[in-house]
Amino acid sequence: MKRPEDDGQAGWAGLEAEIAICRDAHAHLLTILDSLDVIVYVADMTTHEVLYVNKYAAGLFGDIVGKPCWQTIQTGQTGPCAFCTNDRLVAPDGTLLPTHIWEFRNLRNSRWYGIQDKAIRWVDGRIVRLEIATDITEKKRVQEHQQQIQKLAAMETLAGGIAHDFNNILSAIIGYNELALLKVEPGHEAAPLLAGIRKAGRRARGLVDQILTFSRASYAPLRPVHISPVVKESLKLLRTILPPSIALHQQIGPGLGAVMADPAQVYQIVMNLVTNAHQAIGGGPGEIRVGLERVEVDENLATTLPGLRPGTFLELAVSDTGAGMPEEVRRRVFDPFYTTKDKAENAGMGLSVVLGLVKSSGGAVGLESSPGKGTTFRVYLPVVEDGEEEVLSLPWARGRERLLFVDDEEPLATLGKQMLKHLGYEVTVATGGPQALEAFGRRREWFDLVITDLVMPGMTGLELARAILGQRPGLPVILSAGFTSPEDEEKARAAGVKAILPKPYEISELAAMVRAVLDGAGLTPPSS
Repeated sequence: MKRPEDDGQAGWAGLEAEIAICRDAHAHLLTILDSLDVIVYVADMTTHEVLYVNKYAAGLFGDIVGKPCWQTIQTGQTGPCAFCTNDRLVAPDGTLLPTHIWEFRNLRNSRWYGIQDKAIRWVDGRIVRLEIATDITEKKRVQEHQQQIQKLAAMETLAGGIAHDFNNILSAIIGYNELALLKVEPGHEAAPLLAGIRKAGRRARGLVDQILTFSRASYAPLRPVHISPVVKESLKLLRTILPPSIALHQQIGPGLGAVMADPAQVYQIVMNLVTNAHQAIGGGPGEIRVGLERVEVDENLATTLPGLRPGTFLELAVSDTGAGMPEEVRRRVFDPFYTTKDKAENAGMGLSVVLGLVKSSGGAVGLESSPGKGTTFRVYLPVVEDGEEEVLSLPWARGRERLLFVDDEEPLATLGKQMLKHLGYEVTVATGGPQALEAFGRRREWFDLVITDLVMPGMTGLELARAILGQRPGLPVILSAGFTSPEDEEKARAAGVKAILPKPYEISELAAMVRAVLDGAGLTPPSS
C-alpha cells in the first residue's frame, strides 16, 4: 500500500484535501439534518444506546446521546419497548429488510408521529437503527374529526330509519292514552295508571328526540337568543338536584349578546354538561364551576377545534374537580353510546347530544382533561345580531271544519279521527294515498284541510299532497312524520304544504297546528 510519505509533500497535501472534503460533507450533512423539523436519531440495535440525534430531536428530548432510547425518548418503560421495531428491520439471516413505516403516539409527549425505521450500517461497521419521525398530531386530529362525522352520518341514517316506525307506535300509545284519560273521572282508580302510561310515553318520545338530535337528524328551529337567563334557570334547577357535597359556582357576565340557538337545546346542553361533571366527581365532595362570557376566538384557537372559525363567541365553560380523563377516554368521549359509567347511571349519549346541538348552532366544543386534574368542557357559540323571540302557544283550539285524515296504519288513522272529532271537526279517514285521492275526488270542494302521513307504501304523503294540490291549489295540507330531513321540509314547502306535524303528538299539539293552519298562520311555500 502506498503511503503519503512515499510521495512526499504532495501526498500529504492530497490526504489533507480529502479529509477537508470529508469534513465539509459531514458538516453539510449535519446542517441538513439539523434543519429538518422531524425527529432523526440513530440507536444501537443491541444495547439501544442513542448514537446520534438531530437538533429537532434534542430540542424535544434533551442531550440523550449515550443513553438508552427506551429510557429517554419514551417514558414509563422498565426495559426495551415492547413495540420496538428492531426485529422487523433485519432478517434472521442478517439481511437488511426494507424500511418499516408505522404510526405511534409518543408516550413522553403524547404527540402522534409517522415513523420510518431502517437498519443501516454505522461508521464502525455495526448494524444500527435509523429512525425518522414526523409529527402528524394535527393530521390525526383531522382524521378523528372526519371519523366522527362519518359515525354521526351513519347514526343519522339509522336514526331516521327507525324513528318513523317507532314514533308511529308512540303516537298510538300516547294518543289512545289521552283519549282514555278524557273518559275517566279524576278519582277513578284507573286514572293514576293511565297517567303513568302517559308519563312513560313522553319519556319514550324524549328518548327518540335525543337520538335524532345527537345524530343531527333532528333540526330544531333556531333564532337569536340571549342565553344568560336560560343558563341561570338551568343552574337553579340543577342546584336542587345536586347533592350538598358538591358546590356549584357560576359566573355569568351581563350583556353578552345573542346566539343562534333553541332555548330548550341550550337547557339540554347545560344539563348534560353539569350532569356529566357530577358523575365525574362521584359520591364524594367536589366543585362544579359554570362560566359564561364573551370571547374573541383568534386563528390559533380556531385551529385547535375542527369547525371553529375566528370571530366573537359566547364561551360556556363547565369545570369539575373529578378524576379527569386519560387520553384513550378523551379521544372517545363524544362517540355515540360510549361511556365509562355504570349502566345504572343511564349515561353514554349526553356528550354526543351536546356535540350535535352545538354544531347545529355553528359552534364547537373543546375539552381539557388529564388524570388527577379534573375536566373542563368549553362550548363556543357564535354571537349574532339581536332578534325578536317568538313565543309558541299550544291552546286546545277547536273547530267545525271538514278534514281528510290519511295514515296507512289503521290504528293511527282511527286515533287521528277520534282526536279530531273530540276537537269538534268532521273527519273523513283514508288508509292510503289511492284511497285518499278517491275520497277527495268525490267531494273536491268539501274539505277544508288535509292531514297526511309522509311515509306510506305505494304513494307517499308528499306525492298525495302534490296530487291533491294539483286538483285544488291552495288547499291547506299538513304532513305528519316521525322523521323529516331539511330536504324533506324544503320539498314539502315547495309543493305547497303548509306545515309539518312531528310524530308522536299530543292532542294539544294537533289542535294548535290544525287551528293555526286553518286560520292562515301555518307555513307558506317559498317564493319563486
